[in-house]
Amino acid sequence: MKLDQAYSGNVFICSSENYESSKAVIYGMPMDYTVSFRPGSRFGPSHIRQASVGLEEYSPYLDKSIVDLEYFDAGDLLLPFGNAARSLKSLANMLVKFLQTTSSLWVLVVNIWLHGL
Repeated sequence: MKLDQAYSGNVFICSSENYESSKAVIYGMPMDYTVSFRPGSRFGPSHIRQASVGLEEYSPYLDKSIVDLEYFDAGDLLLPFGNAARSLKSLANMLVKFLQTTSSLWVLVVNIWLHGL
C-alpha cells in the first residue's frame, strides 16, 4: 500500500519493502497551508527521510538494531493544496485504511507543522 511520492520519493532508513509483514507504517502528511512568510514545512517528511540515512543502525546502549524492526514507509499522502479541512479528512481516511488492513499495526504520522493550522 504505497502512497503517491509527489514530494519525497525516498524512504526512511531500513524500512521494509513488505507492507503485509510490517508491524508499523510511516507516512508523511506534507502541509504548508497557513504560512504567511516562509513556506516549506510541506517538505518536512521528505527531509526527515533524507536525514534518516545519517542515523546509526545499531545502538550499543540498547543493544538493538533498527534493521530488526519491521516497519514500512508508505510515502507521502497527496493532499488538496490549501484546504486544511479536506486534508485532515484525507489523513483520517488513510489512517482508517491502514488500521483496517491489520490488527497489529502501529501507524506513525510523520508530519511537520511549523506554523500550525
